[in-house]
Amino acid sequence: MRSRIQHLTDDQIEAEVLATRNDPSAWELLPPVPPSSSPRPAWMLRRKHLELAARFHVLSVLHRFGLEANLSLAQPDNVDITVLGRSGQTVTIDVKTVDGTREWLVDPFSPRKRHYVVIVAFSPEGANEILAPCAYIVGSEELRKFVTRRHLTIISLDALSQEFAALDAWQLILTEQAA
Repeated sequence: MRSRIQHLTDDQIEAEVLATRNDPSAWELLPPVPPSSSPRPAWMLRRKHLELAARFHVLSVLHRFGLEANLSLAQPDNVDITVLGRSGQTVTIDVKTVDGTREWLVDPFSPRKRHYVVIVAFSPEGANEILAPCAYIVGSEELRKFVTRRHLTIISLDALSQEFAALDAWQLILTEQAA
């Protein structure tokens, strides 16, 4: 028995959509969805959701600078984002998250050339307004030297700013990508 379902090619589907794009009767109306009256669920504020938000924040900033950057969901070897350099080499980024504090509990990271750690700091929970997160950008090799030399397990974000001028130091990635 043959199936009566017609299998259309991508070109046929595109032609059909383009032919009916100005015909309102050809499209299904979407039901309106009212805004929620309940507060945001607690699971939305958990760390894993902020980590994803942090990755997309970094990715969006890189795209605003005109870089070709891609999110790596598998996260091999502490790589969350890859940036394609002009010379064909890649710049890799490991995104870390800080939520409501001015200190970063040092997570494992892999120091190597052309690899950066970007620490995205979100404003404290319960703040009256939601502010854009701050990003602290440091080369992974320099950060490893800093951590091991001082035997640190917690790093103040202010110390990163003073030691590396790390706050919004996107130019590090921009110059590395251009090389």
